[in-house]
Amino acid sequence: MGATISIDKKVAGFVRDNGEIVYITFEETCSKRDHPRVPSWDARAIGSYEQVMEKVFASAACTEGGSLQTRSGCTTPEAYLQRWRLEFRAPVPMPDMAIELKLGGTSMYATIHDDDVAEALAALTRIGRQDLVEALQAGPITLHLHGDVDVILAIYGVTTKIPLWKIVRGAPPHSDGADWLAPPKRNAPVMAPTVDAYRVDERNALISVGGAPYEHVGWDYSALAQYVREVALPMELRCDGAAKKMISAFREKLNCAPALPTSTTLTITPAASDHEYYIDNARKLAAKLGIAGDKAGTPAVYKVTFGDVKAAGEEYLLSMLQATQVKWDLALDNDTDAIQLPARPRSQPEQPSLF
Repeated sequence: MGATISIDKKVAGFVRDNGEIVYITFEETCSKRDHPRVPSWDARAIGSYEQVMEKVFASAACTEGGSLQTRSGCTTPEAYLQRWRLEFRAPVPMPDMAIELKLGGTSMYATIHDDDVAEALAALTRIGRQDLVEALQAGPITLHLHGDVDVILAIYGVTTKIPLWKIVRGAPPHSDGADWLAPPKRNAPVMAPTVDAYRVDERNALISVGGAPYEHVGWDYSALAQYVREVALPMELRCDGAAKKMISAFREKLNCAPALPTSTTLTITPAASDHEYYIDNARKLAAKLGIAGDKAGTPAVYKVTFGDVKAAGEEYLLSMLQATQVKWDLALDNDTDAIQLPARPRSQPEQPSLF
């Protein structure tokens, strides 16, 4: 199984001129496929606490499917996040450093690769640094991490695709942690949104978060990963530790969800996708159910019941539609077929390596 193994983590920080703390996260990893396995440190993210936590939670989301593991094997988002929380209690001071930037290059280590030149120059233009655009076009320039942090954030921050390790290389600083660099504690009252779930099949569930319309977002690990990034993260930024209980409760909700009633009505709009692949899947499903195939072709909108789909054995094809194409209407008041399924053990489907 292709996977990345997370071995160690470290948070560094420094105070910028305006008094705000800038954090840099480092992670030591290796590939599970490598033999022998040679761990290496990489700088993952730079920015405010809120910004770097976006990257932390994005990685945490990958643990549920098994593409990010520990030396002991598969782990959970909750355990992975707990390790980062411990590191944020006392980040190590990040010393200033000189950074040379150069436009272009085909090496993976090029600070601004050929493929990233346009993005980097556009980022500098957005922050009003046309002087640096012109300087870079003339040749290499030297910046300093502390004094030029705005430039570093613009080009290598969490909102860009250019990785930070291109300019901040190697292991984190070797020094004692400083609790004065820790982010302020967050204790705002939070209430997790309600979650309703019904099982479509053994691996897929229909989910509604906070009363939103029901959606099918893929296998369970994909649904949980989306929940980690989009729901648990904002709550964690308001209250330290809130994500742990929320993620565990969401997983339990999936594991114990009842079967989706066969009377559930699906309203399918094939063209409500921006990709021909999904549009074609909706047409194929209509044909499999006997709705299309005549001279009129596939209707612009068609309705079926989940029972129709099950009877045709096309649950998999149904799962290959985008959420924008399907509206689910559950009529639960008079249904008697929402039976309870036994809790299922957590599985680890194979995924490609995270990095």
